[in-house]
Amino acid sequence: MDASSASGPKTSLLKQYYPYIFTLNHYLNVLIPSKQHDLAVDDDPETYRTLLATSFVATHTPIKDIPKFPYFLPQCSQSELMDRAHGELFKRGKTPKKRPANVLLFGYRVAETWDEDGKLQPGRLAISNYAINSMVTTLTGHDWSLLLQRIGEGPMLHLLVHTSIFLHLQHGSFCQATGKPIYDTEPIPTSAKRFLSEDLNINEKSGKNRGISKQGSIETAVGFHSASTIKIDHLKIFYGRPEYQAGQRGVFFGLPHKHVLNRLGEQGMVVQRPEVDESTAQVEYLAKHIFPRQFGLSNVFVSKAQSRTPYGHRDLEIKTRLPGEIPRRLQPVLPLIQNLIYRHHKTNYFFILERTCLSKVQRPEVAAVDVLEFLSKTAQTPDDQLPIGRSSSLVEPQQEQERKSGTKLAEYGCTHGEVSRFALRVTVEVIPSAFWGTEENFQHIFRRIVEFIECRRYENSTLHGLLQGLQLSKFDWTFLPRTNSNAGRPLSDTMKGRELVEEFLYWYFDSFLIPLLRVRVMSSPACFSQLGQDDLLRHRVLYIS
Repeated sequence: MDASSASGPKTSLLKQYYPYIFTLNHYLNVLIPSKQHDLAVDDDPETYRTLLATSFVATHTPIKDIPKFPYFLPQCSQSELMDRAHGELFKRGKTPKKRPANVLLFGYRVAETWDEDGKLQPGRLAISNYAINSMVTTLTGHDWSLLLQRIGEGPMLHLLVHTSIFLHLQHGSFCQATGKPIYDTEPIPTSAKRFLSEDLNINEKSGKNRGISKQGSIETAVGFHSASTIKIDHLKIFYGRPEYQAGQRGVFFGLPHKHVLNRLGEQGMVVQRPEVDESTAQVEYLAKHIFPRQFGLSNVFVSKAQSRTPYGHRDLEIKTRLPGEIPRRLQPVLPLIQNLIYRHHKTNYFFILERTCLSKVQRPEVAAVDVLEFLSKTAQTPDDQLPIGRSSSLVEPQQEQERKSGTKLAEYGCTHGEVSRFALRVTVEVIPSAFWGTEENFQHIFRRIVEFIECRRYENSTLHGLLQGLQLSKFDWTFLPRTNSNAGRPLSDTMKGRELVEEFLYWYFDSFLIPLLRVRVMSSPACFSQLGQDDLLRHRVLYIS
């Protein structure tokens, strides 16, 4: 199977992040031309054959640039090769102690003290294992040890270090085993400019075709999604991990480091016009993230040329465009955005979290490592990745016992009411009240926030649902000042105001609330989704502060 044939619903998500996707069997045939017909024999276990046929290798390297390896009989075990892979991955970090983003390095770090146990790697680099990494356990099992004997050390090390492997699970799901985590991988950018010029043959410079401005507005050329079809993706809050302060062991509290509100002060981040100061340039830069539709940037409202790039990661798109004037319609909202930036830097997120979501892990009788142990125990191990010499029948009693103990995780979770109070408190502190128009509008949005937090794993909200019940005419910042206060507003003015409210609400939920919940409160559906006997807790989201 070649890369083009690896298609369908199973790889549709992967194709948004990786340009080249192969089955493991096909990728190894390209990697080792001399072993194309020797990867599997008749006596091999069925689990090994399934591994070759159903696992996917995702990469950014074209097939013609994939290195070729000769076959040599391996002189080490799979566990020893995994240690070498850890050493290679740590060497690729910016500093020796900086852990690169890779699934294989979860639970591993460079030993920092003289009494910390660690395996000594080539180059005098000692690596310590402080938490369970189920992917390392899987990749050192029987099937992968057999694969090492078939392909040799060089190709196996290449797979572990230079590719992203996705293992097939039940019900058509996949689990990432190697590579940079997919949630940290930026989607493949969809060039709206190329789409307009190639597919629609629009002359962007003249701007005469369908009213296209020189700035290159997308929605005037193609249709756009209505609010009823735009979802607030609840799955984005899952599988987040804490971020740590630079040079310290403490957890960083607040929005993620890479969030646009935290990066506004970085040197060279904001491209400003010569006639404006740095403060005004930061306000304009944030406005392009909140209201990309008004600047002709890619946004969720565009149909065919819709970009999946999150609002917090559109720096490259902004920098490639020449700085332009702020649309006149956004002038009333600029003071509110400036106030938002000020309030964000003054907000003590740690203080709010401690007052609203007191950590249950910090009780005297509870250790943080207990939570990690429970999480690893409740993760279901695929049948084709069981350790060598053990069948599924032998581990059923142990898995049943682990599932029963997994219910103890509920003791560590914050209630939905506590999480809602945390979101409410942060919203009040950071978002200026004028953004909501009236107190009734704010109370309506807060009810939608509570509903979003209480959603189960596969439940979503739509932008249309958020707008239902809002008094759009009360959002004063969406309208330009009128000379005649007694005159009614034209329909076009009202529709433009609704458009601005839609963009702001989507930014608030997608790029403010979700990152806040994802980083500050560990939310994972896996804690309860494995408890098949307990329908009450199935797919419920557990928040652990």
